[in-house]
Amino acid sequence: MDKTNKERERALRLINLSTFMDMKFNRVQFEGEWRNLIGDPVLTGIWMLWGQSSNGKTSAAIKLLRYLTNFEKCIYWSKEEGVSDTLQTAFNRENWMLSEKKKVFIPQTYWNMGNLKELLRQPKSPKIVFMDSLQIFAKLYGSQFYYDLKEEFAHKKLFVYVSQADGKEPKGTIGDDVKYDSNVKMRVEGGKLTAQSRILGSKYGSHVVVHEQLYNEYYRS
Repeated sequence: MDKTNKERERALRLINLSTFMDMKFNRVQFEGEWRNLIGDPVLTGIWMLWGQSSNGKTSAAIKLLRYLTNFEKCIYWSKEEGVSDTLQTAFNRENWMLSEKKKVFIPQTYWNMGNLKELLRQPKSPKIVFMDSLQIFAKLYGSQFYYDLKEEFAHKKLFVYVSQADGKEPKGTIGDDVKYDSNVKMRVEGGKLTAQSRILGSKYGSHVVVHEQLYNEYYRS
């Protein structure tokens, strides 16, 4: 039996409840404000971050991205800002160490969904993918792109979707669907990131300040 048939046979097997309840999942230990906000997660599946324009959404995503480099290599794919000076400025707000920079990869402008899938199929590819913004990816590739990535990769990779907002909720049907699927749902307003998390260790009411100037102007002025 060749490798492909063995993998297909393995995928079709059922496991009983006893086996499932004995399974061990590879949780990582977050610390400080990020543990309070999110908990101790398994770095697979779907997370979502959303907010209105000019409230610190990109800053929140980049601050989270930087923290996640403590654990894994990451891709930050921005179709909203692209490879631009504005995105560079957002990255420069964080005081990056060289070791952190080497764990973050930025796709070039000509990159497409096929390139992402091809890369993620490689054994040592980055484990965490930020996609900004969800709505622009849906316009370019149709909403099916999300379900295809989820089906093929979400059991072994973590996708963090950065979303536009309609009021206090993610924008559109695709926003609703991704929010429903997400183990961590994060909203940024006035430079402050709050979250609802299904993950053990998170603390209700916690927040992370992701943009000091916005936060001070919004909440303290």
